[in-house]
Amino acid sequence: MPLATTGALQRLRIVMVSNLCPPDFDGGFEMRAFQIAGALRARGHDVQLVTSKFRPIFKGAPNDPPWVHRILDYVEKGESGPERFRRFLAALPKSVENAAVLNSYLEGQEFDLGYLFGLHRVGLATHLPLVERGVPVLWHAGDPFLARQLKIWPHKAPPYQWMLNTVYKTARDMELRGDYRHIAFVSAKLRDYYFAAGLNPEGAYIIPRGVDFTLGDDVERQRDKPPLFFQACRLHAQKGPHITIAASAKLAARHPELKWTVEIAGAPEHPKYRDELLATIKKDRLEDRVSLIGQLPRTEVVEKMRTATALIHASIFEDPFANTIVETLGAGTPLIGSDIGSIREVVVPDESALLFRPGNSDELADKMERILTEPGLANRLATAGVQVIQERYTMERILDLTESVFEKVLVANGKGALCASA
Repeated sequence: MPLATTGALQRLRIVMVSNLCPPDFDGGFEMRAFQIAGALRARGHDVQLVTSKFRPIFKGAPNDPPWVHRILDYVEKGESGPERFRRFLAALPKSVENAAVLNSYLEGQEFDLGYLFGLHRVGLATHLPLVERGVPVLWHAGDPFLARQLKIWPHKAPPYQWMLNTVYKTARDMELRGDYRHIAFVSAKLRDYYFAAGLNPEGAYIIPRGVDFTLGDDVERQRDKPPLFFQACRLHAQKGPHITIAASAKLAARHPELKWTVEIAGAPEHPKYRDELLATIKKDRLEDRVSLIGQLPRTEVVEKMRTATALIHASIFEDPFANTIVETLGAGTPLIGSDIGSIREVVVPDESALLFRPGNSDELADKMERILTEPGLANRLATAGVQVIQERYTMERILDLTESVFEKVLVANGKGALCASA
């Protein structure tokens, strides 16, 4: 019986490996692994997602579809600097154990492709059984981790290199026997970072993240009253919620007559930082304007995006690709974004988004004021943003691109027979 075809490919058996997975963890990297697995299955591929067990800190309902296999051990981060480093090192011997677990899972099964998402804190050595079985491997790089672990950290920190060559030699040898010839990057900026670090894969592809909900092209719809500025991020200094609060204080001082509110959704990564944010809100007398509303389910985040007057992306670090950028545009809501990372690969300043210099609360306050006072600006930005997503970032386009990369990886590994003839 011939295999079914999907796009340019026959139906593939794909094993995806991710360090964490919803509902245990809602980070962008891990959410996308789960999202893409489900979307590829909907296209007819047999995708099995191998990930870590539910962590002790997870308090929700441990519900998973049958194609999610929680068999790996994840090494939690520590709180203090020394403890974080100790636990980072602990992921190395744990990766040897995880490789044995993955090897047992693979027994008696055949897969056409391994699609790997990061493997932070479960260890790069985990994937070696795929290589030893001759399964073609494609890495999905959403951050600098691969380049840092393979190229940067060992050379910049001689003590770490010594430990890799002695105490953790087994894990390091397994890492280096892995297959890193094909890497899909979420942005050209991240790809260039890898190249500069000396990690130059045989196949370097760009697969950005896409929007999987109905686009909000009804940009003139009813929105929250008073106007709402929304920010969705981890409560971490890198994400810049303190910049948003500082800008709010400046806008309130300039124009006390303007009516607006700010809601910041997200889980606190460090309770002390959240306490500092709350103290600033109180000090600046913003209690009636600015609220920290906690972590929301993704469906509620998307709904907030739809009803907000604008979304603020205030990151102060080089984000390789921020999910909230494309999701905001897809929701048909104006974006006020920090001009950092790969944001200019997605938007054109003053055309599809308003940009401000990272960390500059004065400029952010200016952009918030423009949204509130400049007639027609919000709708113009929102319309252009939806068009950006329609042209380049719908899930269907991302899946087409993903399947085309799968085909290239298979052909490069001598598996061209799995590709359907045109």
